[in-house]
Amino acid sequence: MTRPASAATSRLCTRCERTLPLSAFGTNRRMRDGLSSWCRQCAADRTRQWRAEVRDEYNARRRVHNPERPCEGCGLPIIGRIDKRFCCRACRDYHLEPGDPMAAAWAAAHRGRHEARGVPS
Repeated sequence: MTRPASAATSRLCTRCERTLPLSAFGTNRRMRDGLSSWCRQCAADRTRQWRAEVRDEYNARRRVHNPERPCEGCGLPIIGRIDKRFCCRACRDYHLEPGDPMAAAWAAAHRGRHEARGVPS
């Protein structure tokens, strides 16, 4: 969406209350003039502040051991983020479909490598 032609060359940031050039504001389609009401610096500062406030809670939700979700590559339980599909890079890179005749043999050998490194199964 393009901004409507306007004679204004500056704008007031509603957070820091400084008058800044229009180039200091990000785009926002919901606003009538297509610009955010906060300057880019204020928006970045608030994002950093929010991330610092919720970092531990957010990471705790993402990093859980969920034995109900096995790795799609080898079948071992996934330890880590809840959105992971594979337990390791090898499983992700060498993913075989369950019906593939090589899948069972590869998964068994891969589980053996995990056990040799002490990864719980």
